[in-house]
Amino acid sequence: MEKEKTYDTEKRDILIFDWRIERVLDYLEDNEFTHKPHRAYKHGCTNWVFANLAKRTYTRGVGGIQTGRPLKNHAVTFEDFNYLLDVYNEYGEGKILDEIVENVFAKYEGKEIFTFHSERFDLEKPQAIEPLLKK
Repeated sequence: MEKEKTYDTEKRDILIFDWRIERVLDYLEDNEFTHKPHRAYKHGCTNWVFANLAKRTYTRGVGGIQTGRPLKNHAVTFEDFNYLLDVYNEYGEGKILDEIVENVFAKYEGKEIFTFHSERFDLEKPQAIEPLLKK
């Protein structure tokens, strides 16, 4: 019997969490992902986004409302997503992508969906940027 693929690019999305979600959205647009709006946006959007590699679509996250189907029930960092996208672009679906997915998600094994180290939403927040020129 053939082993089931780890990553089903048609039915599952990569859930990306980032405190600077605008950079993720810009990156997705630059890489020809199409925004797929959700009716739940009226409740406000969050710092996470669901991206589907096969369909090249993304949907913003909304607190308490499922706007996508997260792969392996965990979010990844923006850097992890970049790596997964590079592998997908180069090799497509198959054994190599499956192995990379397993490797990336192994560090999140047994953790809640937005826990990256020891507690929810514990990715380090970016430092405030000081103005370069003061008047």
